Amino acid sequence: MTDRQDINPQPTDRLSKPLADAVSRTDLAENGPRTVHVTADTDQCKALADRFELSAVDAMTAQVTLTAIDGPGVRIEGHIDATVVQSCVVSHRPVTERVADDFTLQLLPAARVEEVEEEMVMDPDADEVDVLDGDRVDLAEIVAQSLALALNPYPRDPAAEIPATATTLGGDPDGDAEGETKRPNPFAVLKKLKDGS
Repeated sequence: MTDRQDINPQPTDRLSKPLADAVSRTDLAENGPRTVHVTADTDQCKALADRFELSAVDAMTAQVTLTAIDGPGVRIEGHIDATVVQSCVVSHRPVTERVADDFTLQLLPAARVEEVEEEMVMDPDADEVDVLDGDRVDLAEIVAQSLALALNPYPRDPAAEIPATATTLGGDPDGDAEGETKRPNPFAVLKKLKDGS
């Protein structure tokens, strides 16, 4: 299963640059939760498509609420909404899909992340965690990774037909056992020796 640690970080200009420094943990602790609205422009959509090897990102918006928590850390609750184009896994024709997903994430100091990840083994419904690097929240990267994690891993054109050979063991469209490739019987040689042939 893909998680945020599997997604290579990229320069923060793939979404609007101010997002990189938009929020600090100190500001959240002093002034309370903050909600940020994100809309990717045409160039940023293209950068996201290139980064995640998509045919296109036609649109992408997100709403993210950040709250300071003990730890010290930041809890993030967000909703992402995008329209993306991927290649069909069967026909390789373009497939346009809407991606709408809610996500939660806790950013914590590195030492605390290890402790929380161990606790997550006992509670699969716990928030996902990642490292808070310094005081600033890299919101652009969080939104980009959230898009990647929400993508359909097996996009398929509804009109695409799966080849019959892929649906049966031996390539018989009806799935008849007679269509299976015959394997040599390892005891056939012994039987021939016993029969004297």
